[in-house]
Amino acid sequence: NPTTSINSGVELMNVLMTELRFHAGINFTIDCLGDTYIDDHHTVEDVAIALKRMGAEAVAPSQTHDGNMVPRPCPQHHIGI
Repeated sequence: NPTTSINSGVELMNVLMTELRFHAGINFTIDCLGDTYIDDHHTVEDVAIALKRMGAEAVAPSQTHDGNMVPRPCPQHHIGI
């Protein structure tokens, strides 16, 4: 069950991110306060960039004290813009 919210300020982006979260089986929060009263374009770009960074961080291995590389546990992320 998703326990997070998605609020990008752009309704279509909210729908797409909700579908991504559901079908990919990942859990994240988006809370964006962009200047959508001017244009949605930059808000959508900023959310996409933050989502890409979250994904890169989630799959990046971390190094243990003995030098071995192991996957980093990442149960939930929050994107705040």
